[in-house]
Amino acid sequence: MAGVKALINADVITMEPELPSAGAVLIEGDRIAAVGSTQEIRRRVPPGGRLIDLAGSVVVPGFIDTHTHFTMTGVNLLAIDCRGVPSIAEVIELIASQRHRALENGLLLAVGLRKDELTDRRYPAIHELDRAFPKEPLCILERGGHAMIVNTPFLAMIPLPEETEGLVRDPSTGRLSGLLRAQANALARKYLYAELIPPARKKAGLLAASERALSRGATTVHCLEGGDIWASDTDVETLLKCEAALPIRTVLYWQTIDANKVLRRGLPRLGGCIWLDGSASIRTAAFFDDYLDDPGNRGILYFSQEEVNRFVLTAHRAGLQVALHAIGDRGIEQALTAYRHAVQHVPRSNHRHRIEHFQFPTEHQMDEAAELGVALAMQPALERMMGGVKGPMAAYLGPERAARCTPIGPMVRRGALVAGGSDSDVTPIDPLLGMGAALTQSNPSLKATAREVLELYTINAARICFEEDQKGSIAPGKLADLVILDRSPLQCPPKEVEHICVLETIVGGGTAFKASREC
Repeated sequence: MAGVKALINADVITMEPELPSAGAVLIEGDRIAAVGSTQEIRRRVPPGGRLIDLAGSVVVPGFIDTHTHFTMTGVNLLAIDCRGVPSIAEVIELIASQRHRALENGLLLAVGLRKDELTDRRYPAIHELDRAFPKEPLCILERGGHAMIVNTPFLAMIPLPEETEGLVRDPSTGRLSGLLRAQANALARKYLYAELIPPARKKAGLLAASERALSRGATTVHCLEGGDIWASDTDVETLLKCEAALPIRTVLYWQTIDANKVLRRGLPRLGGCIWLDGSASIRTAAFFDDYLDDPGNRGILYFSQEEVNRFVLTAHRAGLQVALHAIGDRGIEQALTAYRHAVQHVPRSNHRHRIEHFQFPTEHQMDEAAELGVALAMQPALERMMGGVKGPMAAYLGPERAARCTPIGPMVRRGALVAGGSDSDVTPIDPLLGMGAALTQSNPSLKATAREVLELYTINAARICFEEDQKGSIAPGKLADLVILDRSPLQCPPKEVEHICVLETIVGGGTAFKASREC
């Protein structure tokens, strides 16, 4: 019978409480038909069906990454990658050596820079970039998305009024430094993706991003696209046009506060990185207390409380799911206040409104998030990238705040719905990397168990967008989205989980990725 195959002699981790493990899976077309022992499944394979002996390999549900900027990830995969380059001089040298990768309009786009990883401990200055690139427009995107570093020819390309907040100036000269933060960064990014990146480059990037994600076992990605603050709605249009042809499943979160625009498209959700605040590493995440290395600075709130309350209530009343970006405790407070206000006015018990990141909540905020039924899309690899409790973030936040970063275990123990993601391309789409980071968090009190961590990227990730009837576990009737691994993430030592090999990724019953060599 065409379209029927059985994966046998496997270690199947189903994520289903009634049958947590099995030895085989029967697939008919794009669906799971049966789960059981190898002997049971063998008997159900009709003539012409395929038997695939996995010889003890591990089968888990297809991984779901709940927080990616997918179009941007794809564009950035095709850009000049500055990750791991240790100094400003070497960053400039790398970009100069890759001039041939300029876009059609001459733009040099580089990505992945982090000040904390540079020996100089600062960003390149505009005069350094102008000296190396006097005519070519150059834009370097800071890895977290909340800043960019540019030269004078790039500034000449974008319509930024001189009074724009976040146009950083050299305090000794009063001249522009080349660093764009806050509103300047948001407006420049929006212009970059709307006007300077051609549609063909975005389409090629989406395919490249899909292939990269599939190679690490992701079968679904939540795509946080477009928006009113820093992204372009052209990205939404590009994704909608391309998604049927992509080899990976996508779930669109339109980053807009305009509920009517979303409703007209018939979408059930809005939001994503609707920035309530910024990023801790750029000193724009909003806290109740000052940054240690910048007295008087408590970060930025992009909206008033009244504005957030208004658009959340409008979307909530329309039955939409809402997702808001909040990193610092003051930003988190704004999100919780808006959600509490909406639920009090229009009670909904299963709204699953999301907070993206939820990095530095207070104990009271953790309690309130659980009580309100707020779902949390968290990114464990960000905590590692920020250096942990003894790393760079402790120097600018202090040990107490740093120790609160990404409280996965405490929120799971409170009964909250917590799902995992990458914030790609801040960290790569790599659920196994996220699991490994969650299991090896620098503050042991924030860790979850191995099974809870696997749930972040499977059944919980399906629940956070109301797809648990189709994805997230291995059960009859669900989509045949599966990952075959060389080792079990439940048995592997925590430090080795991120190094587990993806042997094969199956989407809708078909092979979407297969390792070309042995792990």
